[in-house]
Amino acid sequence: MEKGINNDEWFEAVASNNLEKIKEFTGIDIDALRKLGISPKFVATAESEEVMAISLGIAAYNGFEDIVKYFVELGADVNKTNDEGVTPLMVAAECGNENIIKYLVEHGADVNKATDEGVTPLWMAAQNGHEGAVKYLVERGADIDKEDDSEVTPLWIAAKNEHTDVVKYLTKHGADFNKSNDEGITPLIMAVYDGHEDVVECLTECGADVNKANNDGNTPLFMAVENEDEDIIKYLVEHGADINKKNDKASTPFLLSVMKGNKDIVRYFVESGVDINESINDGEITPLIAAAALGHERIVKYFIKLGADVNKTDNDKATPLLLAVAGGHENIVRCLINHGADVNKADNEGVTPLILAVEDEQENIVECLMKAGADINHKDREGNTALSLAKEQESNEIVAILESDDLQVSVWQRIKRLFC
Repeated sequence: MEKGINNDEWFEAVASNNLEKIKEFTGIDIDALRKLGISPKFVATAESEEVMAISLGIAAYNGFEDIVKYFVELGADVNKTNDEGVTPLMVAAECGNENIIKYLVEHGADVNKATDEGVTPLWMAAQNGHEGAVKYLVERGADIDKEDDSEVTPLWIAAKNEHTDVVKYLTKHGADFNKSNDEGITPLIMAVYDGHEDVVECLTECGADVNKANNDGNTPLFMAVENEDEDIIKYLVEHGADINKKNDKASTPFLLSVMKGNKDIVRYFVESGVDINESINDGEITPLIAAAALGHERIVKYFIKLGADVNKTDNDKATPLLLAVAGGHENIVRCLINHGADVNKADNEGVTPLILAVEDEQENIVECLMKAGADINHKDREGNTALSLAKEQESNEIVAILESDDLQVSVWQRIKRLFC
């Protein structure tokens, strides 16, 4: 660069694709030198090399082919990186500037050189869906499975960004479609999570493992349920996804669907053969308990209709009724009682639905439980009764409900309700 030319003027000429201005600044006419049989070479200094590298990157990024060629013929280093380890080839690949990519590679650009974060030109081309650039780089020896620092491959990033044609090309040319990142997330899991159905189908048809889990034990099916994506759920199940496979928390896709409250997905799993009475999470919970605790009334009614055990407990001996009371779900409380839930069944701490309702000052539920025959004299492990708790909390309205003769249910009335 000629002395007296400041960087702002120079970079403005580069950014505006003004080759004539650049030639004016350098004072080198390559065409004239060629006619004389002279090979042009830029007189390099540390500063000028840095400026030239940045300039070449700008030209490559913007697709300024003539300027790229001019700088290379001047002797610019095609593999010199910026402060982040990015080469001109990388920025050309990022933008899909195929002619520049080819020119740089033909003039010595390293197709496998990576940034400080491990990103290669192929990775950048795949990320942005530039199929032509991807093909050329692979043909020129780019490592198809080279990972970045997060163990993300070109195929993985293409799948995440729904570049289906790139995914197809990479898998066809040997990319590892089951290779996961540092969190154990495979390209298929990523595609499912982002809802890219066409990529999901492409990877599955190529042989991707539909049951391979991430580091938390979550399979693609878990991710589809998390997104409540019914089409992908059905596709995965039809292609071998295990509906009973548990993650590291011993949960299943079915339990997750119950917790999400999506009755259509719940129904699909039931029709696919799951056991609605099976204890999940190592016996910690049943599907009915989950639905009752979270207030999913339609699912509770659906399970009861199918014959779910309304008195089956979790590891703490809590029933669906107790947990419905804990959540304040009055309609579910009534539904469970109407279908035979034991209103006096206590958990490991001796807490009954009535004691819990009193403690939480839920007047309507207290009244409902009393009408159903709840025992006001039952004591928990600390010796508390529903009435003593109500008085201690100065819940006068609840005390009145508990002491109301109209709500005291005799033993005969309880027997009559159950058997008559």
